[in-house]
Amino acid sequence: IAAFAAHRYDRVGMVLAAELIAVQSTTGAKEKFAGLVKKAAEKAEGLILMADDPGVMEAGLSAAAEKRPLIYAAGPANAGAMADLALKYHCPLAVTAPDVPTLAALVETVTAQGVTDIVLDSGAPSVARMLADQTAIRRLALKREKSLGFPTIAFPARTATDFMPQMLAANLAVAKYAGIVVLPDIRG
Repeated sequence: IAAFAAHRYDRVGMVLAAELIAVQSTTGAKEKFAGLVKKAAEKAEGLILMADDPGVMEAGLSAAAEKRPLIYAAGPANAGAMADLALKYHCPLAVTAPDVPTLAALVETVTAQGVTDIVLDSGAPSVARMLADQTAIRRLALKREKSLGFPTIAFPARTATDFMPQMLAANLAVAKYAGIVVLPDIRG
C-alpha cells in the first residue's frame, strides 16, 4: 500500500499516478478484509473491492463506504446480493460473466434491480479473447445491445504470468477501450 501511494511519474509537466487500488479477499475472513480495506482507503483516491462472498464484501464496504468503492463483482451466482449491496452503499458494481452474451443478460438483471453505475468484465483468460471481447462489447453497444454500453475493466494478470506480457496486455486493453486496467503490482 505504501509503494502504491508513493509511485508517481513526472511526464511532460504532468504528474501521473495510479488512481485506484484493488483489495482482494482471498481467505473469506471479514475482519481481515475490512482492516485491509481501511488501510488502503487511507492511501488511495479510489478502491476496487474484490470478494465473491456478499458478506465479506459488505464488511469491506462498511470500512470504506465514503470512498464509493467499485464492488467487484456480480457474477451469475451472486448478482442479486451484489446488486443489493451496490444500492445500499451507493457504489458502482462490476458485472462479470464467462462470455459476452451472458454478460449482457446479467447486466440486464442488475439494471432491473435498479443498479445504473456499472463496469463490465468479460472474464477474458487470454490476450486474444480480451481483444475479441473488448471489441465485441463496444461494437454491440453501438449497434444493438444497449446493456453493454458501460465502461469495461481488464485484468492483464489473467492473460500472462510474467511482467512484460502483462504490460503488453495492459496496453492492448487501453487501446481497445478498457476504462480500468488492474495490474498485479506497480513497478517503475
